[in-house]
Amino acid sequence: MKKILISIAVIASLLALDSCKKDSLATDFEGFTASIENTLDTKTSLTSDRKVNWVANDQISINGVIFSASPKSDATKANFTKVAGNDPAGPYKAYYPSNIYDVTTATLPSTISYSSSQPFATIPMYAESASKSLSFKNICGVLAVKIKSSDMATVKKIRVSSSNKAMSGEFTVTEGVAVLTSAAQTAMAPVIIDCGNTGVSPTSSGTVFYIAIPAQTYKNIKIELSNDGTNFTKTMSTKKDQDIVVSTNTIYQISFSDNSAEDLSASGTANCYIVSEAGKYKFKTVKGNSTTSVGEVKGVKVLWETFGTATAPKVGELIKADVSYSDGYITFSTNDTYKEGNAVIAAYSDAACTDGNVLWSWHIWLTDKPAEQVYKNYAGTMMDRNLGATSATPGDVHALGLMYQWGRKDPFLSGWQISYTSSSNQQQAASTLSWPSAVSSNTNNGKIAFVVSHPTTFILYNSNNHDWYYTGNSTTDDTRWRTVKTIYDPCPSGWRVPDGGQNGVWSKAFKASSGWKTSSNWDNAHKGMDFSKTDKKLVGDGSVQCWYPAVGDRADGSYSLNGIGIDGSYWSCTPQGRFAYGMDFRNSGSINPVGEYWRADGHSIRCLKD
Repeated sequence: MKKILISIAVIASLLALDSCKKDSLATDFEGFTASIENTLDTKTSLTSDRKVNWVANDQISINGVIFSASPKSDATKANFTKVAGNDPAGPYKAYYPSNIYDVTTATLPSTISYSSSQPFATIPMYAESASKSLSFKNICGVLAVKIKSSDMATVKKIRVSSSNKAMSGEFTVTEGVAVLTSAAQTAMAPVIIDCGNTGVSPTSSGTVFYIAIPAQTYKNIKIELSNDGTNFTKTMSTKKDQDIVVSTNTIYQISFSDNSAEDLSASGTANCYIVSEAGKYKFKTVKGNSTTSVGEVKGVKVLWETFGTATAPKVGELIKADVSYSDGYITFSTNDTYKEGNAVIAAYSDAACTDGNVLWSWHIWLTDKPAEQVYKNYAGTMMDRNLGATSATPGDVHALGLMYQWGRKDPFLSGWQISYTSSSNQQQAASTLSWPSAVSSNTNNGKIAFVVSHPTTFILYNSNNHDWYYTGNSTTDDTRWRTVKTIYDPCPSGWRVPDGGQNGVWSKAFKASSGWKTSSNWDNAHKGMDFSKTDKKLVGDGSVQCWYPAVGDRADGSYSLNGIGIDGSYWSCTPQGRFAYGMDFRNSGSINPVGEYWRADGHSIRCLKD
């Protein structure tokens, strides 16, 4: 089922509702004085320091009598004189704007007029006093709808409604908040901004329309746009059954352009995001799990897609080609018919998306949510599958997943079948990309900047430290992957590359500090290790399947695939001299939980829960 999500972010918190000193009335003045408590960016005028001001001829209603403003030198205060009618008798109940109150009834109008010069002029305020000195407070929440020219060239009306609450109608003020009457709630009236016959032409960066709505909890808020003043032809809605709590203390901004996109990065940013059903999604353009921007994004595109089989997807078969960037987010949609697989999306420093100009790239893992498996001896909680695998079923080629060089965030393809007749015909899975040739590690290619800008290029080892990362001598850099997750960690949010070595996940779970050989784990029919079939089980009592396929590896000196269906090798984040620790096994039955490997190798990853 396709998810539809509205992006709602709190962009302005109110200042505390401090008591304002009331002006002393001059003895020769028979009208009212009124001040605005600086609680919200509303009203008709704002100063450079974001204070709310009265402007000349602002009108308020006091007990049904209209009064007009003459602002003071401090424009948050004004004198008010009667326009017509009899003087009201105290106590005084005052409303702004004046048209929300007649002699008997206060009403939030169902239609309001847009003004570019006074965008807050319809946001209601209320004051109550026994004297002629009034202090106004906001009594509604504010919805700020941001519309761009790409959303609609000319907007004549904007309609806001909810599935469970009315947004306009008769109200009373209770404890400083506008509360709709039961009759108004039953009517379920929306609120409409009327932009006039000529309408409003939004800018490319966005024009904001402010709408006052009662402070209450809404479900399924819907925003509709009309370009002819009659028909509403574009719609966005909040996620079904999502509670939208609106108070008088906040302005909520809605961006129409990514209205239906679910924010994958809302619970944490990463270099990999899991997508488990068809829909529209977005994520922040930051480096891994940091808050650091990747830079000025001028272009985005899907780098490659794969099913992990011998058949390549058609372009757009996993992720549609119309990937976009706006306001610090990349937005993309899956194919309407959801299919499992893997893809990578890249952000570029140029609009043409030229090779070598990648600012950063993200792995989109289209799979059902991986199960969590708690390993024995308090070793940690691991995924039930390899990173990039769309299955955890023994013998399934989709269980192979992807491969990584140590310390790199971007994946490489594994093979397209689980068992090969010889080492010479181990072909990588088909994809939409013609992958570039591997390059040697040197002072130019063996650097972070190069692999970030060339995420599909495999870096062969250099003879100095046998790493893809070039230092010019035998020293190594150990900071790329760590126990504390780094910006280069390839696992999804909440997960990381596991610890290795004597204190690593596998050594703890197996209670083994060295390798051993067993015949009870190797499953020759399905080509992998079943760690529910040994006296050193990884998970519980063996009733839970814990499958590690024989994924083989990529050779650090040739980029070729080796050993698929024969052996398996899995990275940890723990360095060991010029090597890095991992876990490996072979079809002979040998298992080594503290293996050491050259860092330019391409191995699989089984993610550990943070």
